[in-house]
Amino acid sequence: MQPMTSGRGETNMLKKILRENELVLLGEHHDQGIDQELALRLVRELRGLHYNLALGLEMVQLQFQPALDRYISREVADLAAADEDLRRSTEWDDRWPFPFENYLPLFHWARQARVPLVAANTDSEAQLKVQLSGFEGLRGAERQRYVPDVLGFLNYTNQPGFKMYADRVIRRSFEYHNETGVLGPSPDPNLFFAARVLWDETMANAATKWLEEHPRHKMVLLAGSDHVKYGYGIQARAERLGTDYYNLRRRDGKFRVASVLLNPTAEESYSYIRRLRLGLGQGARKSYSRFLADYIWFSTSPRVNLLTRMLNPRDAPYDIPEFNPIPSRPRLDEGWNNGPTIY
Repeated sequence: MQPMTSGRGETNMLKKILRENELVLLGEHHDQGIDQELALRLVRELRGLHYNLALGLEMVQLQFQPALDRYISREVADLAAADEDLRRSTEWDDRWPFPFENYLPLFHWARQARVPLVAANTDSEAQLKVQLSGFEGLRGAERQRYVPDVLGFLNYTNQPGFKMYADRVIRRSFEYHNETGVLGPSPDPNLFFAARVLWDETMANAATKWLEEHPRHKMVLLAGSDHVKYGYGIQARAERLGTDYYNLRRRDGKFRVASVLLNPTAEESYSYIRRLRLGLGQGARKSYSRFLADYIWFSTSPRVNLLTRMLNPRDAPYDIPEFNPIPSRPRLDEGWNNGPTIY
């Protein structure tokens, strides 16, 4: 019993994801080369299934979109020179703390295949203003650039599910960053929260806005797993923006977004044991809780006890037959109809 990692079953699952969604989120670990390798494999196969595919990047801030366009258009013909121009023009070493080299195979493939690259991250200058003084630090056109749907953005945080997500995910992220010392002395958790939700809203808006401008395309957005897991980071925001603000509705009246976590661990799922936790909510909270992700993809077969029985009562035992991955089986008495698909 193991999740399959390649072959016909994987292709069929990717076809299903593309058929049902306009935007696909890949949640990676920035410091794990195995995740970038898996992301490249999945994006290449997705492009083979849908030619008009774009790749969104958390690693590049909005202001550097011209650098990505120049790279893909091969304005600089020599590959090594183009790589250096991209690194310098995006100010990679100053604005992204993870190695440029980790993403070069992905960039090289996109350049060769002429796949559009889309900058998705908040500019550092705006992020710093929010970290220092909250959303009041952004005004007028600058705020519109990152948060065009102000009313939807404000109402979003009042959802019961988001409040649980903020407590379980964003608060723990603050505690982790505070322990590492990167936030400086006596950081304000409220300002950390403001900067974090701006980050998620910016990425959701960058993707949906680009898709509005390119209606024949679909997009894969590569972002950190913390922004993808449990649904209330980028995913639900993009669903809101695509459906209600940019009016990118499908025939069923909704803009569909799929979340895929790459090589997740029990620790990052907030499980208290060595097994993966698939959902945050239980009891009265199960009605608005989201799953860890819609799909969980592994580079190689994970240890068996990572996937056998989940900690959360809402999660049920499920089988993962070789060559036939299936969704987790819900406990019918709890009213769950679907679960994440394990790959």
